[in-house]
Amino acid sequence: MMIKLYFKQAWQLLKQNPLFSLINVMGIALSIAVITMLVVIMQSWVANLEPEVNRSRTLYVKWAGIQKKTNDENCGNGYLSLKTINACFTPLTTPEAISVVSPLQIQLIALPGGMKATRCHTLFTDGQFWKLFHFKTLEGRLYTQADLNAGIQKIVLNQTTAKRIFGSSESAVGKQLVLNYRLFTVCAVVADVSPLATDAYADVWIPYTTGQIKENDWAENISGNYKVFLLARSSADFTKIRQELSKRVDAYNGSLQEYQLNLRSQPDTKLVEFGRFGPGDPDTVSLILTFVLAIVMLLAVPAVNISGLTMGRIYQRMAEMGVRRAYGASRANIMLQVLTENLFLSLLGGMLGVAFSYIGLYLCKDWALSSTAYFGLHIKPELTIFLFLNPWTIFAIFLFCALINLLSAGIPAWRSASVDIVKAIENK
Repeated sequence: MMIKLYFKQAWQLLKQNPLFSLINVMGIALSIAVITMLVVIMQSWVANLEPEVNRSRTLYVKWAGIQKKTNDENCGNGYLSLKTINACFTPLTTPEAISVVSPLQIQLIALPGGMKATRCHTLFTDGQFWKLFHFKTLEGRLYTQADLNAGIQKIVLNQTTAKRIFGSSESAVGKQLVLNYRLFTVCAVVADVSPLATDAYADVWIPYTTGQIKENDWAENISGNYKVFLLARSSADFTKIRQELSKRVDAYNGSLQEYQLNLRSQPDTKLVEFGRFGPGDPDTVSLILTFVLAIVMLLAVPAVNISGLTMGRIYQRMAEMGVRRAYGASRANIMLQVLTENLFLSLLGGMLGVAFSYIGLYLCKDWALSSTAYFGLHIKPELTIFLFLNPWTIFAIFLFCALINLLSAGIPAWRSASVDIVKAIENK
């Protein structure tokens, strides 16, 4: 009941001191806006989002380093070959599922006869791909591992591509398309995937055995054109998977004559995989420390400034505090009143800050939400409301509002509650 009264009083104080309230709310809003942008960007990198709902228990391998056995000289880097995958990854027993996927490519798709030709982003996958990533199937049935092994030329379209070529999703299934001058039959249509899902995003998906991807005989065919995703039963199995894979790699290298495979600390978690580009290991620790330091600074700077404003407002109301103390209010009651009134302003600033953050991210999404996975493909990221409605994002925003409130009003609340009653009434 008292909390409700404090909020009503905070609303009256806001109307009585509009300039102070505006400065207070805007200071919090700008701080929360930048913090929310950082949180949303981090969420886009690592959070489970459709169809990549298993990011938290998936390991990623996308680069292969090739070294000479005689002197460990680095001879090159690239994706993995099927030979390497079959020797090192396919026999693994610890993962729940293993999926082999090509990098995203641009292919020409058209109706037989060349009608409605258009370029589309294409992903070559296996049947296990649909187990790792949970797509929303609108029509038809996804191709399977048996289809992959048989080399059946099936193709899955996203909804936009199906509508562009056939007019609707319903009429696409069973129809034929020409992809890169080969005839495919549409087996399913799935909902569009956001480019934020960097490992699942495409316009069309086909079995990699139908994609005419040639193997590379150079350096004993260690490198090739594929990435590997390892789905663990839980993140607790990551260490076991890495240990089992290490043994397989050692055995594989023992079978090679002149060269050897170097996975460069892979498999990676999603955060490390996002930052990995080319040879070498990404400095994830520095990234996290920079992220934490930025948030601390964004909390501390406005909190110090707002604390001075709050203290000045409390001095103007010191007589009111003294009267309340004289009528039996405890120091805890006084502190609770000050913190609650300031929390009201913090929450207003937080809500305004979320709106500012959405505008800010929308204006700078092309670089803030970009990914090295799309290097050279000119794919523009999409800003989805899911990133803001995500429970963890909402919790983080509320937490940061509460922290700013505590940092900016904690000391003023304690000092106002500690003033002698008589001095407080005399406003000294």
